[in-house]
Amino acid sequence: MKKDRNMTRRELLAAAAAAGAAAILPAELRAFSPSARAGEFFAHSEEAPRNLQPFPMAQVRLRPGIFQKQMEANRRYLDSLPNDRLLHMFRVTAGIPSQAEPLGGWEEPKCELRGHFAGGHVLSGCALQFAGAGDEDMKRKGDALVAELAVCQKALGADGYLGAYPTEFYARLRDGKKVWAPFYTYHKILAGHLDMYTLCGNEQALETAERMAGWAEAYLKP
Repeated sequence: MKKDRNMTRRELLAAAAAAGAAAILPAELRAFSPSARAGEFFAHSEEAPRNLQPFPMAQVRLRPGIFQKQMEANRRYLDSLPNDRLLHMFRVTAGIPSQAEPLGGWEEPKCELRGHFAGGHVLSGCALQFAGAGDEDMKRKGDALVAELAVCQKALGADGYLGAYPTEFYARLRDGKKVWAPFYTYHKILAGHLDMYTLCGNEQALETAERMAGWAEAYLKP
């Protein structure tokens, strides 16, 4: 079939999304999947309406269904991670004794991205579980992590640095030596603390984030 014109990138993405969604989504979700009308919308609208704003998470609750099941699976996974294991490499870096078994994967003691999951994504996950489901246990888990990470930050010195690896990684970055994404990891830890502040009202998380920002400012100033 000959096309009258080339598809725009947005129309192509919308069509691909619609085809993919129709193939893999269960029937009850297909009504919410992208359709041919998505391509029509994007072809005539370059930006979303400016008067649309998201509901605060605390005002929205999932009903029984696939999305709620996925949220509950996330919750069970977060709950399965002992805080002592999540904190292990932060404590080692800060010179605080730790007998916990290190986590594997990204938190492996030799991985240069260590800290971004334990001190970042997990905090964000706890905060989102509280905001999205009113889960007080997840809030308490996040609050406890924030408190212990603040202890590590204090032990590392008065300049505000917080990480699961030494600042030598940033010296390597400054000197153009090989190093794996220290500021990516720093950002995740900051984001986790900011989520705990904005979604859970944890003032200590904001204080830790502000001190972390102060360290980054001093590093970048030269």
